[in-house]
Amino acid sequence: DWSSDVCSSDLEDVDKIIKQLETVDELTNLVLEPVTDDIEQLLNETYLQTGLRWRLDALNKSIGSLRKGDFGFVFARPETGKTTFLASEITKMAEQAERAVLWFNNEEQSNKVKLRCIQALLGLTNVELQRDPKGAQQEYDRRIQGRLLLYDVVSATAKDIEQICKHHNPSLIVFDQID
Repeated sequence: DWSSDVCSSDLEDVDKIIKQLETVDELTNLVLEPVTDDIEQLLNETYLQTGLRWRLDALNKSIGSLRKGDFGFVFARPETGKTTFLASEITKMAEQAERAVLWFNNEEQSNKVKLRCIQALLGLTNVELQRDPKGAQQEYDRRIQGRLLLYDVVSATAKDIEQICKHHNPSLIVFDQID
């Protein structure tokens, strides 16, 4: 009977997966602790410790600093400046970050996006950037110190992105266009 073969095969696969998960659980020895009741600690970790600050003060006041575990979306109609907005804000954050800021680009040409990031950080137009590329490079390197890493991920898999994140242990991750 074909259906019983499929069921027994499926059950065997499920059993194997359960055994693998039990092994992983034994290896990690994960111990879950409840969140503290210490109000001073909660206030310090939630509000007083400064996270990554926005360039726009209105965002600092309304949203606050970005800290570990924060997650957000930027929504707008096409061609309204989402990437330019990100270039401005993320370069400001990259200056403050202790570790890499990963930008996974899945929209327009990555070289153009990186140039916009450089222009946003330095406050330069394209013409001004072309006048003194070496001076701009020195200033960009001094301020970013290699922390802003932009990856073109049009053909990347989730596993590829996960590996990059594990390798860099980033302070911030940006996905420009999640499809």
